[in-house]
Amino acid sequence: AWGVALETQFNNGLSPAMNSPFRVGLALKALQQDTHLIATETTGNEHVDYYEDLDSFYYGLYIAVDRSMDLGRGFTLGVNAEAGAYFVDTSYKGRYTAALECGCSNIHDSADSKASDQDVSFIGSLRVELNKNIGWATFGLFAEGEYYSYAPKVKYNNNDNPSVTGTNIGTSIEGDEAYSYSFGGRLNIPLN
Repeated sequence: AWGVALETQFNNGLSPAMNSPFRVGLALKALQQDTHLIATETTGNEHVDYYEDLDSFYYGLYIAVDRSMDLGRGFTLGVNAEAGAYFVDTSYKGRYTAALECGCSNIHDSADSKASDQDVSFIGSLRVELNKNIGWATFGLFAEGEYYSYAPKVKYNNNDNPSVTGTNIGTSIEGDEAYSYSFGGRLNIPLN
């Protein structure tokens, strides 16, 4: 996953304490998943190579708010919340190849699959950070969560065997929710 943004904050130019805590921006985010699987039978007679590429690009507008509160004794609490609406463009490509060597002949099989989807997603995030100024540096602990109302999910074809009737004819993409959470610490040491 990666992302870039262009944003602005409303400042009055008089004092940083008087600046608005709100920011607005345009963002591009991406979720890119590549899978490559190679399997070989223990006798070495059968070899399977599977590759798939699932890419989603999110184009949108967001609003964010930053607040920092002095808790005394060198502690500060920071909160950052962000919410936005995004257009999502998703593409899927998959390739399967197999080879079976069985004495008198070699059998090769391959298949390609493609699918695409476009949708709209809400993305929201919240970050809470507790910092302690220790004189020569600032130490902080944080917790962060992010929510995507649309994340791609591949539904694989399961209806190509004549003896089995599957529920999904052809490979397709559908949306599902996604969450991410992270926790950590940081140490800021000024260089001046």
